[in-house]
This record gives sequence, C-alpha cells and structure tokens, in this order.
Amino acid sequence: MGLLVGVASLTVAITRSTSAGHLRRAGALAPRIGGGLLLLITPLLAVLLLVAWLIHRRRAIGPYW
Repeated sequence: MGLLVGVASLTVAITRSTSAGHLRRAGALAPRIGGGLLLLITPLLAVLLLVAWLIHRRRAIGPYW
C-alpha cells in the first residue's frame, strides 16, 4: 500500500513539474502511432501465419501432393 501511494505521489509531482502541453500532444499522437503499427504488423502477421499453415499442411500430407 505504501509503495502504491509513493508511486502515485511521485507521478503527480512529475506531472505537475512537466509541461502539460507536451503531455497532451504526446497523448494525442499515441493512438495514431498505435494505428500505424497495427496497419504495418497485421499484413505481416497474416503472411507469416499463411506460410506456417502451408508448411504444416505439406508435412501432414507428405512430400508428394
């Protein structure tokens, strides 16, 4: 409990000493960055899963299919 109170008070102290405008701008950019990463990683993951499925399928069927 004491650790939680200490972390909370430290967070409040750092937030008050830091410019609130910078935090707001960073908060506004976070969803855009997350969306961009999602758009980049989703096709890559789909291709990797497809390749893994094809390899598994080939091993299950055998060398001559």
